[in-house]
Amino acid sequence: MILKEAIDKFLIYCEEKGLDSKTIKAYRLDLKQFLQFAQENSIEEICDITPDFIMRINTVWQENLKNRTAYRKNASLKVFMSYLWEYGYTEKKLYESVNIKLKREKLDAPLVVAVNDIQKLLKILEEKWNDAEDEQESKIYLRNLVIIEMFIYSGLRVSEICNLNFSDIILTEESYIIQIKGNRKRNVCVSNKKAAEHFKLYSRLYRFELYNETALFFNYRGKPISEQAVRRIVKKFAEPLNFNLTPKILRNTLALNIAKRTQNPRELQFILGDRSFSSTERHLERKESLPMYVIATENIYR
Repeated sequence: MILKEAIDKFLIYCEEKGLDSKTIKAYRLDLKQFLQFAQENSIEEICDITPDFIMRINTVWQENLKNRTAYRKNASLKVFMSYLWEYGYTEKKLYESVNIKLKREKLDAPLVVAVNDIQKLLKILEEKWNDAEDEQESKIYLRNLVIIEMFIYSGLRVSEICNLNFSDIILTEESYIIQIKGNRKRNVCVSNKKAAEHFKLYSRLYRFELYNETALFFNYRGKPISEQAVRRIVKKFAEPLNFNLTPKILRNTLALNIAKRTQNPRELQFILGDRSFSSTERHLERKESLPMYVIATENIYR
């Protein structure tokens, strides 16, 4: 089989399997570069790929890329090769005879934000909301407040918040539950009373726009809000803090707070929706040395 055709089949297989779009995008990029390198070495067919060739391309990656990037590309190629063997496109597992040792870069400790800065951020948002000049502006500021509170109290990713539908929310008396679907399926409860009150008010004000299968958050044009727009919202309202705040930092802050309280590391992995426990371990490794200013989510409004 032609190598390019095999790569196309593999990417279709990944889509049908329901892999995350970002994972598929990474596979597509890595395998495109692999195909280019193969063609430069006169390799067009799968049967022409040898363990020596795999070693050579990994050497090129290690010499020209950061360790983390080279590690990812090697992982993409390994998954692709396993797919070829599993579906009978190759007669043997090529990686079994290849001894590739990649040194993973040690990741930096997750950035977090102090509780007083969280309080300042929420105060800024509430003041903007209360001082709104008209109903439309008030609704927009309330939307922004609800989004940022959702980051603070749930630890969701930007993509997860943008993909939420109104039907994914279960309202209770003093909280609300977010049902995350897809590959990281889980339920996350936002139990802060004030945040829950804001969300309920948001759902009432937008009752004519929100239906079960419509996006939970949308822009002024009535379209689902984009990830870029959400990041801008967080950055804009954090400017007075003189701190480059991002949704990722808010997620890290909640993760580290939970890590200090839980005795079950797998609980933290489940709440965050981490596929790999190594991602969760970053927060666990730092919890002992973390100052006590990490946000206490249930007491933020004392």
